[in-house]
Amino acid sequence: MKVERKRWEDVTILSFVGEFDAFNLPTYSQKIDGLVEQGEFKVVFNLRLLTFINSSALGYLLKVKKRCQELGGDLVLVCPSKFIKKTLLTLGLQEVFGIYETDEDGVLSFQRPQGAKKQKISKDEAEVDDKLTGANALMFHVVDEEGKSLYGSTHQVGRITNLTESSLEFQWDVPPPGPKHLVPIHQENFDAAIHPGTRLKVKFRQPFAMKSYYFEIAALVTSVSKGDAENPHRGTISIDFQEMKPEDRQAIGDFVRDLRKFREILARGGNAV
Repeated sequence: MKVERKRWEDVTILSFVGEFDAFNLPTYSQKIDGLVEQGEFKVVFNLRLLTFINSSALGYLLKVKKRCQELGGDLVLVCPSKFIKKTLLTLGLQEVFGIYETDEDGVLSFQRPQGAKKQKISKDEAEVDDKLTGANALMFHVVDEEGKSLYGSTHQVGRITNLTESSLEFQWDVPPPGPKHLVPIHQENFDAAIHPGTRLKVKFRQPFAMKSYYFEIAALVTSVSKGDAENPHRGTISIDFQEMKPEDRQAIGDFVRDLRKFREILARGGNAV
């Protein structure tokens, strides 16, 4: 990522290019924090060319906004890219930040707020992406105590419905019986195959935590229920994480805590302070 800086009277404009995530956050947060503490607390972030942001970096934007407000200024956004619009809309944060059409409007928001043109983000313009909140696909298979698959190497595919720091819940539409190599677990043997105490290996992506990366985790089933209003053969399965990389545990934990923080901000009426 690159960040270009320019001053317009007493307002600092930072233009972001590329991807803002946990890898480059330490470097750029230190520089931006330094600017704010040196007195540049009226800040415009131009996000037109920012193609990706993860939960940690978005949480950092909220932190900068809060600090700027404490010092008597603010942080406003200008011309967010399509991905940023989708992210703000999905998380409900489009009303938390002042969002403007151009750098000039961003500067005017500090000098003559009534003359600055705000940019609205509507559902027609940027659809909600539920993958950003953890609701995405999950691949799994049943294994023994040594981690060897008990029903062949075919992955089953479910959908995550809840994710915490140490566990998740997913749903899987259990298929009818079919060729064993294609349908190793089905409606007739589901209860025997998956129940509390069953060991699973799961694999899933969470792009808002780490882009283009698969978490691979050994897990233990803690509860199973079957059927809902839409599908009597839909299984809802809860698992606790067992073996996983320390860095993966940290990334998932950070993501879940970030989402909790965003919800708390919305519960306060969108006040970042």
